[in-house]
Amino acid sequence: MGNFHSKTEFANRLNAALDQLDWQAKGRAKQLKVFYEQNGCVLSEKTFQKWLSGQSYPDWDHLYYL
Repeated sequence: MGNFHSKTEFANRLNAALDQLDWQAKGRAKQLKVFYEQNGCVLSEKTFQKWLSGQSYPDWDHLYYL
């Protein structure tokens, strides 16, 4: 990402992308956790909650799976 955006903007884009995939808003962090685990990457549900709420960004290694 050459142009870094705010964590809130990232969260908004991530949630919009998941909306387009018809993922339910409730339980999204858990859905992301399951998706990541299916692709061989284990992270805590709290990590995904932080991404979805704009508290943090994924690092490059984890961004790959999105």
